[in-house]
Amino acid sequence: MPAVRDGGTGISDHVRLRATGDAVIGDPRGVTTLSADHRTADIAISVPVRNTGTTVLPVTVQAAFSGVQLAKAVTLAPGTTEVALGTHTLADPKLWWPNGYGDPHLHDLTLTVVASGAESDRRTTHFGIREVAYQQDP
Repeated sequence: MPAVRDGGTGISDHVRLRATGDAVIGDPRGVTTLSADHRTADIAISVPVRNTGTTVLPVTVQAAFSGVQLAKAVTLAPGTTEVALGTHTLADPKLWWPNGYGDPHLHDLTLTVVASGAESDRRTTHFGIREVAYQQDP
């Protein structure tokens, strides 16, 4: 195998350090289902939450976007648990349109996990409301 030039120069990509408590938020998943007339969108959010401790941990997972507040209280065993925050119907949603079809609107999503009355972790990200489908003609 040929040698990699500058292979020993150290970190060569982005580095991010975060301080958290025992409950740590993973990458969220959002599923959107649009009505046929695009006047409403059902948005289901789930997020993996990892309990880095060695005992069970009661937490509240919260999500906030576009004036919507979702929350769910769960008890986490050590390890990672997928927390489904439920489905919310958003009226007149601002949609993410592909290039040339409309504005690619993005919504800000803030996720928070609270353990023992204190914030353990917080993440902010963006997401677009859209539904991709295809149709095969016979």
